[in-house]
Amino acid sequence: VLDALDSYSWVHFACHGSHHPTLGMKNALELYDGPLELGDIASKRLSSARFAFLSACHAAAGLKDVPGEAMHLAAGLQFAGFPSVIATMWSISDDDAATVVEHTYKYLFRNGLQALDPSEAATALNRAILHLREDPGVTVDRWAPFIHFGI
Repeated sequence: VLDALDSYSWVHFACHGSHHPTLGMKNALELYDGPLELGDIASKRLSSARFAFLSACHAAAGLKDVPGEAMHLAAGLQFAGFPSVIATMWSISDDDAATVVEHTYKYLFRNGLQALDPSEAATALNRAILHLREDPGVTVDRWAPFIHFGI
């Protein structure tokens, strides 16, 4: 997966995320063949990167001792070259993730594949969260973890 990042401008990870509270470079996306750690991601220089969606718990969680520092998976993907990243700050439910993903991409793909614009990711996420919040059973702890970084 790390090598494949060089070949794609848009990536989507739907997996578990692990958060190390004190060693940020050990934060990882848990893949079928082992963890993809922040340190490995941040070491890449991806010239064609445009958009990343991290549908994984804790993908934008900071460090315990320095909560203002942006040492998390979303920041690592930005550092590697993705100017637009959607991630989560804490645990999310699979159902909520599916709803947010569906409505985010529905907005981004509304004009077809050729018109995809990563600068519309924040608007797309906002619309998806508004849709999620239409359900009266969805509390703030279920919609608030989704966050956009970048353009």
